[in-house]
Amino acid sequence: MINVEWAQHRSGVHRMFPSATGIEDVTSYALRRTDGNWSLMLVNRYKSEPHAVRVEFDDGGARRYYNGPVTMVTFGSEQYVWRAEGAKSHADPDGPPVARVIEGGAQAVFTLSRASVTVLRGRIDGDGR
Repeated sequence: MINVEWAQHRSGVHRMFPSATGIEDVTSYALRRTDGNWSLMLVNRYKSEPHAVRVEFDDGGARRYYNGPVTMVTFGSEQYVWRAEGAKSHADPDGPPVARVIEGGAQAVFTLSRASVTVLRGRIDGDGR
C-alpha cells in the first residue's frame, strides 16, 4: 500500500506535508507525489466502526479539495482475518486491497472501513504546480 498506492515507487522525490484528522484513533499522512497527485494515507485504528470523512487541504488559509476523480484504495478488516495467538497475534490477508473511484469536491465523503488503511489519491482544485 505504501510503495504502490500512497507513494510512487522509484519515481523521484516526494514531498510530505503535515496533516490531521480531528478523529481519535484515525491518523493521516499527506504526500505530494511526483506525478502531481496529492496522496493521503488514512489509518482507522477503530476495530468496530467505520468513519466517514471529508478531506480539506489548507493552502495558507485557502481551503482546497480533491477535484475530479479520486482513487480510493482500502485494505481493512474485510480483506483479512485476525488470528488471535497471544503475543504472536497477526493479520492473515485473504484478499487484495479494494479500489474504487469517487468524485471529489467540497462535499465528497470518504468512508474509512473499520481497522483499515486507506489511500486517497487525486488532484486538488486550484493546484497549478
